[in-house]
Amino acid sequence: MSVLTLSDEVLYLQCSQFRLCAKKWDALPTFFVIGKNLKQHINNIFAELSSSRVEQLTAWITRSISEHNREQGYSSETELFLVELLFRNVNGTDYLEIYVDTDKGVTIDACARLSRKLGEEVEVQPELQDLLPNRFRLDVSSPGLSRPLKLERQYRKNIGRLLRVKYKDSNDVYHVVKGRLVHLSEHAPIELTLQRMSEKKGKNTEAERLMLPLSQLVEATVEVEF
Repeated sequence: MSVLTLSDEVLYLQCSQFRLCAKKWDALPTFFVIGKNLKQHINNIFAELSSSRVEQLTAWITRSISEHNREQGYSSETELFLVELLFRNVNGTDYLEIYVDTDKGVTIDACARLSRKLGEEVEVQPELQDLLPNRFRLDVSSPGLSRPLKLERQYRKNIGRLLRVKYKDSNDVYHVVKGRLVHLSEHAPIELTLQRMSEKKGKNTEAERLMLPLSQLVEATVEVEF
């Protein structure tokens, strides 16, 4: 679903690439022109359609991962869980980037098996073909150290690791700290405890502890240690 702004007065919309959009605009030709006063309204509609599509894809993938865990006989420590789904369309091709993890780390073989299952489901289920009517590419992988932590479960598996954390305090001021994750509370509101690191003579040394609610965190990534 591409939105091409050619001038301040005219907005061209191409709807033929997405069936979800075609159903909304079946009375209109493939290309049509609207006045700019409708631009924001149309953009809002497209955003809602895209969000709904991602929600449906996420529900399908989450359900399929649960089925896959049962079929493979994975334990609670080795079962896969969905970390993040990224969806984009480039030149008519749908790209699904699916990031999964386990409490003990995910293997390439586990990602490949899940990828085959998801691909086979798209081939035989019409409702999934409606969600992915274009050419599509499906990539299943682990998040890797460079991607921010998204879930409480990821924080728990990384207790003891060094994190780089960006957070917002009660005054809406942003801070960036580096510290070792030493504890994560068991009950809501979930808080993490960092053993902050200070640099002295080129070496990291332990400083004071910092307790942060997960709700205040903007981004946290695992630091590579040598």
